[in-house]
Amino acid sequence: MKKNIELSIYAVLILSIITSLILHFTKNYVVDNKFYIGIACVFIAFVIRLKSIKISNYLLGLSLVLGTVNLIKFSHIDFGFSFTLFGIDTFGINLIIMILLFLFLSVNKEMIQKISGSSHEMTEEEKNELEEQRIKSFMEQNSNKSIADLQEIIDNQEKYVKHLVIASQRLIDEKKNVL
Repeated sequence: MKKNIELSIYAVLILSIITSLILHFTKNYVVDNKFYIGIACVFIAFVIRLKSIKISNYLLGLSLVLGTVNLIKFSHIDFGFSFTLFGIDTFGINLIIMILLFLFLSVNKEMIQKISGSSHEMTEEEKNELEEQRIKSFMEQNSNKSIADLQEIIDNQEKYVKHLVIASQRLIDEKKNVL
């Protein structure tokens, strides 16, 4: 789903650029250098995506941030508002690009956490607790299986996740203790 949303963002930007280019050449709409920089950013990010999705995401995110504050453009039309000081546009926000940015940020939370340094590294104790929860979950799911079925999982452990194999061994031990 994450990949689909990112590709949808690219599709919206590319469609906007193509539409603006068509109108620019057929109806003489004026585009400025910010638009051409926006084209370059999207094109470079999309081409880099073929080699490295991670770097492409950084470039796309940066492009969307710059587009949100109107430092670059992806269309001949501004879908936003700007603040004017002494007759000069000082700061503007493009609402459509801001929506795309929020959508992008929502599917790339890990990237944002990594950039901001707020990602939480699990302690060894937390990792062990998480593993134990997974094993217990597998034990609950497979508690009705026979010893032979559980032994089959252990004998073919390369086919199964390690938590299921450990859970199977524990269930066999429990069942033998009951007998």
